Amino acid sequence: MNKISQIKMMLFLFINLVISSLSHAENSMPINKPMVAVNIGFEVSGLEMAINNAAKGLNKLSESLNNLSDNPNLSDEQNKKINLTLDTVNQLNQSISKTVENLPATIDKSVQPILKTGNDFTDNALKIITYAVIGLVIIILAIVYLLYRFVIKPSKDTLDMVSSQIVSLSDSLKTTAQIVEKSSEQNLRVIKQMRTLN
Repeated sequence: MNKISQIKMMLFLFINLVISSLSHAENSMPINKPMVAVNIGFEVSGLEMAINNAAKGLNKLSESLNNLSDNPNLSDEQNKKINLTLDTVNQLNQSISKTVENLPATIDKSVQPILKTGNDFTDNALKIITYAVIGLVIIILAIVYLLYRFVIKPSKDTLDMVSSQIVSLSDSLKTTAQIVEKSSEQNLRVIKQMRTLN
């Protein structure tokens, strides 16, 4: 196998390593997502693992390319291609290192809108619940007032009127009883006088 084929094989292996690392990161994510913060933590863990695996693969590839470029059997053109590939791999490695360094700041920037949205949702939910409770209290007070105004007060007024009429009837019956008693007394006197006359 010539050196170019070996380089192609190493690049192919590196790409497979990166893809398998990313696939492993995706498969390690939990299916149930109970909390945003927990999912973000797992995602970061998977990304860090994938990036670290990619960096390790790039380092191995870089070492292999260095060893390959030291081979005295290579032509100048092949050596230039290997050095060019080595430079590209080194640039990629530096880019991955910068990505790893910037990952916490990027995550913080990504998490802030999620937390703000969650806080806004909580505030809005509390406002809605507060307004609903206030509205419910107002409705209950209105129902109590309407019940008092249209059921209890008229019933009370009717009962007061009936009570006063019963008192009036009682007074009338008492007066009638007194009249009947006086009338009975007079009738008895009249009967006694009529007996004495006979």
